[in-house]
Parts: sequence; structure tokens; C-alpha cells
Amino acid sequence: MPEVEPQEHKACRKTHGTSTLVAQRDLQYVCFDKLDPLPPTESGTELLLVIEVGVPVILVGTSDAVAVGVLAESTFASRFRRRVIENVRMPMLNLEHIACNVADPAAMAAWYVEHLGMRVVRQSQDPSRIHFLADAAGRAVIEIYRNAADAIPDYAAMNPLRFHIAFAAADPDGARAALIAAGATFVDERTLPDGSRLLMLRDPWGIPLQLCKRATPLLA
Repeated sequence: MPEVEPQEHKACRKTHGTSTLVAQRDLQYVCFDKLDPLPPTESGTELLLVIEVGVPVILVGTSDAVAVGVLAESTFASRFRRRVIENVRMPMLNLEHIACNVADPAAMAAWYVEHLGMRVVRQSQDPSRIHFLADAAGRAVIEIYRNAADAIPDYAAMNPLRFHIAFAAADPDGARAALIAAGATFVDERTLPDGSRLLMLRDPWGIPLQLCKRATPLLA
């Protein structure tokens, strides 16, 4: 990245000097009209920013890299600005929950709490009997309800490849035995080339449940 004397960006220093993000890092001062192609982060992902031509900005990537600079008007600047606007239109979102329309949400919630280690984090007493259930790790939430506005899917007739709820299981054989004793039914089992095991069951309402013991967890 071509460096620019910090004195040329005093306005940027003044505007962002108190930022916690900026205060914790060594800033690089960059004249963006000289950058072509777009600057990559350490992970190879392009940096994102919101910018107006001639306005000092802070450019933050997915790594710890931070750059500050002024975008001058140029062909590159126009193209860069268009790509930034496209990024702004697609915000980064976090999954909150996945919902299922079921026949008996109250009974199903009680079964999931007792046998799958989930907990009710929110519920309603209206006719739809909404229950939000969080997993034991507190990283995932499912919502179950009975809403007459749409038919309840025939989960028992549904191929598990179309829909299933998967749980990480350190002891999939023990979990399978316990769930079958509690009313679940066994469907099939697969072992992947890396040694991961995937066991498919159905809960008492026919909803497919998968027990996963992966060689490498999906999330660390």
C-alpha cells in the first residue's frame, strides 16, 4: 500500500482519533485513488467501507488491518464507490432462529427440554403456543408453534434430506439409545470418509433429528 504523510489526513485523525477501534491499532495512511485492485485483508477478503469522494474514512477489513485515507475522484474511485454501495445493500446478519409449525408445541417443547437438553427461552400462551428453545450451548435457537394460517407439514412422511434438526453428540450411540427409549425412532446411520458419524432418528412427532459426531466440529 502506498503510504501518505499523516499530516494530509488531520481531519481524519480529528474525526476518528477517539475511536476505540482506531486507538488500539497502528494506522496506515493510504491514498485510495492509487490502489488498484482493491486492497485485500490478510484473509484475502476485500476491505469494506462507506465512503464519499474526498471525505476521510476508516477502512476496516475482516482481519485486524485498518487503513485511513481520502478517496480522490477518478475512474477507479467511481468503480470502487459502486462496489462499496453494493456491499452496503447486503448487510452482514446473524442467524437468530429457525421455525417449525408443529402439531403440539407444548408437548414437543417439554420433550426437547427433557431429552435433548434444550431450554425454553421464551414462550406464549396464545393459541399458537409459541416456544423458543435454545440448545445446551446457547448457540442455536429453534421456534416451534401451531399456526392455523398454514398446514402442519407431514414430517413423518418427509425425507430427512429435505429437513432435519441436527445436534452435536459426543456419544452418538448413547444418545441414540436414550432417545429411542424416550419415544424416538431410528432411521439410518452414515459414516463419512473422515470418520464423522451421522445418525438419523425421528422424534415422537416424526420430525427428523440427526446426531452428529464430526471429526472436525463445524464451529470451534
